[in-house]
Amino acid sequence: MVGSLTLVVVGVFQNPAVDERPKAAFTTAQLESEILTDQHMAHLGAQLFSTHLVAVEVAGTLLLVALVGTVAIVAQIRKPGGPSHE
Repeated sequence: MVGSLTLVVVGVFQNPAVDERPKAAFTTAQLESEILTDQHMAHLGAQLFSTHLVAVEVAGTLLLVALVGTVAIVAQIRKPGGPSHE
């Protein structure tokens, strides 16, 4: 996983086509007319749960594992006789 992330980061920084200029922020009119429409949100949901379903599932699984690990660590610290943070 670390190797894959390293290759992606190195590839991004070596790509001369990347535009490093800051993008202009959306105006309020653009935000209301293009981004906050029902069709836009429906298209976003359809893309996330069809084309990118595996990525969404992997991200959800990683978040769940992190949550369970955090709860286990906190439960062990609060247990009498368990390791303390002193």
